[in-house]
Amino acid sequence: AVVAIAAMVAAAPAGAAKTVFAKKLTRILPQGKEPVLFEGGSFGPEGNFFFANVIAAPNGPKVISLDPKTKKWKTIHTDKDGMYTSTQFDNQGNLWVTDFAGKIDEMKPDGSGFKTTYSGKFAEASDDIAFDQQGNLFVTNTDGTPFKPTGEIALFNPQGQNPKTFLGGLA
Repeated sequence: AVVAIAAMVAAAPAGAAKTVFAKKLTRILPQGKEPVLFEGGSFGPEGNFFFANVIAAPNGPKVISLDPKTKKWKTIHTDKDGMYTSTQFDNQGNLWVTDFAGKIDEMKPDGSGFKTTYSGKFAEASDDIAFDQQGNLFVTNTDGTPFKPTGEIALFNPQGQNPKTFLGGLA
């Protein structure tokens, strides 16, 4: 899989479509060895780019750190069954990841200190994660359709616990 960067062309006239050019940054994982699905990119406190490989094989590279300067990447977390979908940093520099299987996990940027902060209903089919200025977590899920709007945004405290529905009835 290839990680690319994009830049907007700012010289387009007002109201005109803008052209986006992507430039190959580096290759992550050998080409054609296994399927990949990269999700949930975020920049860490040291400037590295972190993302998840949702469909990584058991014990394959599940959470990856990429140094944009050297173009070197490394696996910072792997396990047998995680399906990580998003990465985000809190204001203390901890990396949080959502697991589609129903967990929210926290670790240091090097992968150490890994712990599950929540496992259950409010993290099932979890997709994206974000923090507000007070450190509270907001987690979206992929539930719901236009015909059955059951998706939601869940709100967790800064420790990743005590969830409640922040906004429900989403498609």
